[in-house]
Amino acid sequence: MTKVTLKRVKRSGPNGIRLVWMLRWFDSNGKQLAETIGDAGRVNGKGKVVSGQMSRREAERVRRDKQSKLDCGVIRADRPKRMGLSEFAQRDREMIADRRHTTKQEYDCAIAHALDALGGDMPIDRIGEVHVAKIKAHLGNEGLALRPATIDKTIRFLCAAWNRAQRSGWVTHNPFAGNGVKWDPRDSRIFSSEDIDAMVEVAPNDWWRLFILLLANTGLRLNAALHLRWDDVNLDGLPGSLKVCRQDAGDFTVDGKAYPLLSWTAKAKASYRTIPLPSEVVAKLRRFKAKSKSRYVFLSLKRLEIIAERLHRGTWLPNGLPMNNLIRQYRAIQAAAHALLAHRRGVSVEQVTWRIGTFHDLRDSYIMRIKNGVSLDVLQRIAGHENLATTLKYYTQPTQADAAQVLSALAGKRQVQGTNRAHLTGTDA
Repeated sequence: MTKVTLKRVKRSGPNGIRLVWMLRWFDSNGKQLAETIGDAGRVNGKGKVVSGQMSRREAERVRRDKQSKLDCGVIRADRPKRMGLSEFAQRDREMIADRRHTTKQEYDCAIAHALDALGGDMPIDRIGEVHVAKIKAHLGNEGLALRPATIDKTIRFLCAAWNRAQRSGWVTHNPFAGNGVKWDPRDSRIFSSEDIDAMVEVAPNDWWRLFILLLANTGLRLNAALHLRWDDVNLDGLPGSLKVCRQDAGDFTVDGKAYPLLSWTAKAKASYRTIPLPSEVVAKLRRFKAKSKSRYVFLSLKRLEIIAERLHRGTWLPNGLPMNNLIRQYRAIQAAAHALLAHRRGVSVEQVTWRIGTFHDLRDSYIMRIKNGVSLDVLQRIAGHENLATTLKYYTQPTQADAAQVLSALAGKRQVQGTNRAHLTGTDA
C-alpha cells in the first residue's frame, strides 16, 4: 500500500527562504513522487519561521484525503502522462461514445469553450482553479455573454470530463469540482386555464390548437410530444391515455411511398410512462387522426419527406427537434392571446399582464395544476422525474390556492383558541 507523507520543505527565492507543504509517495516503479499543496510560511531575517497561508492541520487534512483516494483507487499513485487539452478532448469523446447524442453535443460545446480559453496545447494536469476562472471569464465576455446558468452547465460538463480523467489516471485532482456558478433559476410562467383557452382560440390552425392543448394537459416535454406516434395513443379506453416510450428507427409506407420513423430516447428511464388524457383532448385527437395519414401525431408526411432527405444526406441529428421555428410561432400566438384577453376585458394590452412563456412552462403549468389533487409519488411518476427530490425542488412552491388554505387554517386556529379561552374563563362562547 502506498503511503503518503507530509513534509515542510524550504525553497529559496528572490525574497528569501520560503516554506511549502509537500506530499511525497512512491509510484508503482518505486520512484518517489512529490506534490506541493500550499504555502507553509517563510523564514524571516532573524531565522524564525513565520506561519503561512496553510496551517499544518489543513495540510494534514489534504494528506489524509490524498491517502484515502489512493487507497480506494480513486486516483493512481503513478504520475499522469503529460497530455494536452486537444488530445484529452479526443480521448474523452471516445469514452462517452455510447451516451445520448444531446449529451455528447453538450460535452463538445463545453470542451470547445475550454479549448478557446486555454488552447489545445495546455497540459490537463496543470489546469487549476486559475484556469477555471479564465474559462468563466471567456464565457462571460462580450463576445459570448452567456447566462450564469449556461456557464454553470458548462463547468458541470467539464467537471464530469475531469472525473473521467481522474479515474483514468490522467490527472490527480479535479479543479472544476465545487467551482460552479451561482445563479437564480428562472421563474416558471404558470399559465391559467383562461390563458390556455385564449392561446387555443387564437392558434392559426388545428395543428397548433391540438399541440398547445396536449402539452397543457399532459405535461409532455417538447421533444417527446413531437416524436409521439399514433400507436402510443389510446383513444378507445375510458379515460384515454398516451405512452411515452422509446422509439426505434424504421419506415412506413403511405400510397406506395416510404417515410422514415425516427429513433428517439427519453431524458431518463422515469420519462417512460403512461399519462391519462382528458375527454376534451381525446375528442380533438380523434378528429385530428381522421384527417392524418402519418404515423406521427404532429409530424406530417410533408415534414417527414424533408427529414428523409436530410437522413439521406447525413445531416440529420439523432434525438434532435424534428421541427423548426416553433418558438417564434409560439411567441406570436401568445401575443395574439394577450391581445384577445385585453379585448375581452375592455382594456388596453398594457393593462393585462402577460409574460411570454416557453413550451416547458406549459409542462410546469400542468404539474402545478394537478399537484394539490394527487400524492407526491403519483406526481413524480406523471411528471417523469427520476428522483422525488426533483419534484420537491421545482414543483412544491406555494400557489394562491396554498395561500388560501394557510389563511383558512390560521383563521380556524384563532377561532379554536378563542373558544378555549371562553371555556376557561367560564363565559359563553
